[in-house]
Amino acid sequence: MFKQVKHILKFGPRAAISRIRAAVEKSRQSGHVLLLHNGRSGSTLLGNMMDQHSDVFWDGETFEKRLHKEAASRGVGIDSLYGEFTPADLTSEIFHRMDKRSGNRIFGTEIQDYHLKMVGLELPEFLAALRPKGFTKFIYLDRNYMRKVVSHIVATERNKFHIGTKTKLKKTGFELDPDMIYIGHRLTSLLEALQQYDDFASDVSKALPKKDLLHLRYEDDIENDPHQAARKVCKFLDIKFHKPKVNFGKTTTRSLKEILENYEEIEDLIRGSSFASQMTN
Repeated sequence: MFKQVKHILKFGPRAAISRIRAAVEKSRQSGHVLLLHNGRSGSTLLGNMMDQHSDVFWDGETFEKRLHKEAASRGVGIDSLYGEFTPADLTSEIFHRMDKRSGNRIFGTEIQDYHLKMVGLELPEFLAALRPKGFTKFIYLDRNYMRKVVSHIVATERNKFHIGTKTKLKKTGFELDPDMIYIGHRLTSLLEALQQYDDFASDVSKALPKKDLLHLRYEDDIENDPHQAARKVCKFLDIKFHKPKVNFGKTTTRSLKEILENYEEIEDLIRGSSFASQMTN
């Protein structure tokens, strides 16, 4: 028994409490939730707020953790892991973490479109694999596509993807190379990146009935009042709202025109596409 406790404690206080709680509680059979997004949409902030709720264990991007661990052990970049995992690897990682950590709480996990591409899995197939394990709630978190691209580049250049609410950051500007956009751990063009975002939004809409899906938008539900998103999620999950602490701030606050040094060039490129409205924020 002592050896088991010692093994659990080595993972840290939060992990230890979650493992102990999951071990003594009867596993929850339904109500688990999947958050779908493309990154840089406020998902970390939303997940952190939900994880503060006593009825929820929020695991974040479960499979992304596995990817980082594997890349570090091999001494390679995550881009080299495309095709290295199977669909079963993705789902079993989620189910394992859920069984080890959630107990009788709602288990929340996140998926990005490129996670599915890495294992060669279509969204409908993935959702079908989750439902028998009690995933009955699904959230799609959207954001202005150009803001996502810019936020990712700014965060990468600063090497700081998440900041505290009181962190002061220096103003930054850069030229955006429309032929060299890094998303999903792969290089692509700007228009292709925007199309990938749009395709995923369309896939989500087609794959999930409206009664099972909560659609949130960063600009409407998180940017000015993050608690608004938390309230909506609590209502969607049928749990009481407890006002959480907001632990993360904005990584970019200025307009696209102020950040992009070649704004006019990018605007001209986007104007001729179906994504012209994405340049308005």
